[in-house]
Amino acid sequence: MPRLCEPCDSKDQPIHGSQSRGTSPLSVDHSSRRQENTLRQSLIPSLLVVRRDNERHGNFNAKLFETAGVYLAARPGDPTAEPRRVAFVTGDSFVEAKGVVEMLARRINPQSLVTVRPSDQPHFVPGRGSEVLLNGQPLGWLGELSRDVTDKLDFRDAVIAAELDLATLEATPNLVPTFAELPRYPSISRDLNFVLDESITWEALLDVVRSAAGSSLDGASFGGQYRGQQIPANKKSYLLTVAFRAADRTLTNDEVDAAVKSVINACAEKLGAALR
Repeated sequence: MPRLCEPCDSKDQPIHGSQSRGTSPLSVDHSSRRQENTLRQSLIPSLLVVRRDNERHGNFNAKLFETAGVYLAARPGDPTAEPRRVAFVTGDSFVEAKGVVEMLARRINPQSLVTVRPSDQPHFVPGRGSEVLLNGQPLGWLGELSRDVTDKLDFRDAVIAAELDLATLEATPNLVPTFAELPRYPSISRDLNFVLDESITWEALLDVVRSAAGSSLDGASFGGQYRGQQIPANKKSYLLTVAFRAADRTLTNDEVDAAVKSVINACAEKLGAALR
């Protein structure tokens, strides 16, 4: 069975970490392996090499993770120069991978709130990359790697990757078990696909949705960001899911429809958004 982490020649590494500060990787002058003498800025390239080797041996969709330090160029003694991170790669969907991140955070603190906001980093498929936030603070990134990345390693299928900062995850632990009553009434969800100006951020859209949805809003989550032939120039599309729930009864379709209409009208009025 291949090791979880294998050496990876820096010239073959298809991506570097989003938090690597845009610097060149640190190198070791007296390495016995001249072709593998750079210190990693991200855990993802090594995981991709291992996943590729698994595919070559017929083990498709190997789900791999690693916890280790990375090395960023910085002033000597700077504690942020050698952060510890946890990373994983999988062939599962973006939503399933996001669920893994949420479960990890809630195992450390059940009150953790994990959210994502769109990211335009070039190693993601457009509209399928995101920055991950923990209680509003940057935690890492998650997304589907672009074909420019995966083609270099001859992957058969799409690959989802995530890399998270361990110090942020461990900053507010609460390992005492807590319990909450399960909701007695079901939630009702609606998918909304808005076309907006390029300048409109996900946070701006989310703020309008939350203010317009009313007290029955149970959550609003990011579903994807799209650009392309069916989207006008200087526009983009955000897909989001809004869920509604009442604590004392089952909401009617009419009540949910009214809340959704309020959201649509507010987004059109305040952001110039149109349903796709």
